Amino acid sequence: MRVIVFNPSIWRRTDIAWIYVSRDVAGKSIFFKSDKDLSSGLVIDDDVWGDHVLVGFLARDVPGTGLKEYEVIIDDEQEISRWEDSNIIENEFFSVEANPEKGGALKILDKSRNRVFDLMNVLVDEGDVGDEYNYSPPEINDVFESSEIKAEVKRKSNDFISLLRIKFMLPLPSYSTTAQRSSNRINIPVKSYIILCKHVPRIDVKLFLENLAKDHRLRVRFPLDKKVDKISAGSNFHVVERPLARQWRIEEWVEQPVGDIMSGWLDISDNHDGLMIATRGIHEYHVEQKENLLNLHLTLLRAVGRLSRKNVKTRKKGHAGPPLKTPGAQCIRSMVFEYSIIPHGDGGWRKYYRNSISFLEPLLTYWGNIKLKNWMNLAESDSDGLVLSAVKKAENEDGIIVRLYNILDRELNAKINLGFEAGEVYVTNLLEEKISYIGEGRLIRLSVKPHKIVTLLVNPRRVE
Repeated sequence: MRVIVFNPSIWRRTDIAWIYVSRDVAGKSIFFKSDKDLSSGLVIDDDVWGDHVLVGFLARDVPGTGLKEYEVIIDDEQEISRWEDSNIIENEFFSVEANPEKGGALKILDKSRNRVFDLMNVLVDEGDVGDEYNYSPPEINDVFESSEIKAEVKRKSNDFISLLRIKFMLPLPSYSTTAQRSSNRINIPVKSYIILCKHVPRIDVKLFLENLAKDHRLRVRFPLDKKVDKISAGSNFHVVERPLARQWRIEEWVEQPVGDIMSGWLDISDNHDGLMIATRGIHEYHVEQKENLLNLHLTLLRAVGRLSRKNVKTRKKGHAGPPLKTPGAQCIRSMVFEYSIIPHGDGGWRKYYRNSISFLEPLLTYWGNIKLKNWMNLAESDSDGLVLSAVKKAENEDGIIVRLYNILDRELNAKINLGFEAGEVYVTNLLEEKISYIGEGRLIRLSVKPHKIVTLLVNPRRVE
């Protein structure tokens, strides 16, 4: 058996790769071999994946927008990694300890700076009697935190990957009214995996829960003992820097602000260090600054029952839309949330943005056999600030479109190495209309202005 790993980023990467494997190999040792690279797989055997298990392994030095092939070796005799009673994992970058007395709250040590982040990854639940447009709390809003309950914590690890599994029941009111939250409690099963991988400077989180409660908002909290002036958030082809102290007369607003929007990641930094959070499909955050303590909240879910309500505390005027019932918006179902915690040093997001993008663009894996000697990658670049947006077939000819942008606020002199001989390379507009000819061959040089989007049309050289 062979597994193909594809790197969707434009820079060469060493990262964790995940692949689904039939459950009948769950009790066996699995290895992934490529040339001199041998990695042992770590199995997560969980009911959520049905007839399969999830196996993670370290994929080294995968070319930008390219492939690497691994032979899969299954060993029936070698002892496998098993869950054990331990609450600490570590790699060369971080040590992570889960406190079972506080719902598995994380204590993170950034080894390079001897910096401790405590009580991280705590779930916070509040009543929500708003609608699909606006959050609104009940008059008496009881708040429930996972740090107030006990959790079961287990560890599993091999030479490359370490996991913590945190399990607990979160007792929540079954519903809320505009006056208060219900006194009837319902247990919400919560299970999360905290993942560390050798050579990867991230702490990845996979959180599973079965939402059984209505009319509530669930967030995850990350406290920081620092005071900052602004927060940086990923956006479309750009990074938005928002000041925390905003001189707004919000009492005149029709809608009261209850959160901000990000696309993929956000960063909180000062002159010494910082914390970056990358998320897949989580877009709302809120920051509370009180003296030298800062609380960052990510909104995981809002469970509400109507498209629009007339009397919403956080909105001055009546309906924002049709007053329709939306029972599906109560989110009564199994849910999965994925995010990554990335403590870092000085330099802010400009120095560490690749850590977030690598999480947002995970290595892709496929079962199969192909001949990689003839085709290893499309385009690769190590130019700082250059981010790949798209690789696709051209709309009106046989060429390849490579769309990139400069994420930084300075001009780049970029180099792009193609995995094939190009007969012609043009700069085009977004409609793929040619603007200028810039070269041929395997090496492309171009200058990219700050925050500029560049679209290249690459026509491969035809071999007679």
